[in-house]
Amino acid sequence: MQAQSGILTDPKQHSLIQIYNFDSLPLIAMNVVRIGAQIPGMACELESEFF
Repeated sequence: MQAQSGILTDPKQHSLIQIYNFDSLPLIAMNVVRIGAQIPGMACELESEFF
């Protein structure tokens, strides 16, 4: 998926872009917390794989 002009910058060598669409505020809040909790784990996996 290409970045929409003015919304996202082009991906760099190491980048992660996740786009989610939700219809309800409680669902948005719950998923923002879940996504935030996943980021350290993803970073750790990438670090061990690439560095």
